[in-house]
Amino acid sequence: MIRNYLNTSHLVKIAWRNVLKQKSAFLIKTGGLTVSIACGLIIYLFVQYHLSFDQFHSKPDQIYRIVTEMHRENIAFSKGVPNPLGKFLRNDYSYADKIARIVTFRDYLILVPEIKNGFTKYRESEGIAFVESDFFTIFNYPLVTGDKSRLLQEPHSAIITERLSKKYFGDEDPIGKTILLRDNDYFKITGILKNLPSHSDRQTEIYASFNTLKTFEPWYYSDNSWGGIDDATQCFVRLNPGVNPSEVEAAMEPYVKRFRPNSKNVHHYKLQPLKEIHFDDRYDGVISK
Repeated sequence: MIRNYLNTSHLVKIAWRNVLKQKSAFLIKTGGLTVSIACGLIIYLFVQYHLSFDQFHSKPDQIYRIVTEMHRENIAFSKGVPNPLGKFLRNDYSYADKIARIVTFRDYLILVPEIKNGFTKYRESEGIAFVESDFFTIFNYPLVTGDKSRLLQEPHSAIITERLSKKYFGDEDPIGKTILLRDNDYFKITGILKNLPSHSDRQTEIYASFNTLKTFEPWYYSDNSWGGIDDATQCFVRLNPGVNPSEVEAAMEPYVKRFRPNSKNVHHYKLQPLKEIHFDDRYDGVISK
C-alpha cells in the first residue's frame, strides 16, 4: 500500500513538472474544457426552461387550443376561432371534459378609484381577459382568495393577481373594491390569483366574467359572430381520456358550411396540443424547436 502511495506521489510530481513546463497548453486545454462544460449547462437549462412551459397544469396532455386554418388562394393560420364555436361544441358533443372560451384585450388602460384624487391610471400591456369559469378548471392558476365554485359567475366581476392587488390597493383587502375599464364599466374584485409563473405563455393578470361581454363588447358574445376570426378570441378544451383529437376536428368540420355557407375563405378548425403552443410559429409561438 505504501509502495502504491509512493508511486502515485511520484506520478503526481511528474505531472506537475509537465504542467509547469507547458503552462500555456495546460491553461488552454483547461480553459476550453471549463467553457465547454459551462456552455453545455447553459444550453441544458435553456432547453429545459422552454420545454417546461405550461406543463405544470393538471392533465396537460389532454389540453388543446382550437385554432383555425384559413384556406383560399393560400393557407393562413390564426390562433383565434369564431367566438360561438366553443359554445356549440360544448352543446353538440361530449368529447371534452371542459371547454372554456376566452377573449383578451391587450394594452388596456385600467382606472382605480381613489377616495380623494379621482382615479389612478395604469396601462397594462397584457390587458384584460374575459373568460368562462371553466378556464380555471382546465388551467391550474390557483386562487389565494375567493370562492372557486362561484368564480366569475356574476356580470362585471373580476379577479386579479397578487401583484396587481399590491399595485392597485397596497396592503388593503381588495375584495369588493372596483376597477374601471372605460366610461361606466366598473368591475368588482371577487378573487385574488397567485402570481403567474414565468414559464407560462399566458401572462394576463386581470380576468373578468365572460357574460359581461354581452354589454361590454356584444359582437364577441353573439352566437352569430361566425364571420370573423380574431386572435383575441380563443377556445381551450380538455378532452376526455381516450378521445382522439382527429375525432373532434372531424366533428367541427360541418360548422363551416352550417354557419359560413357563402364564404370563399374556407375555415378548418384544428386542435393544437398545449405542449406545442410555445413552439408553433404558425400561431405566434415564442420560439421554434
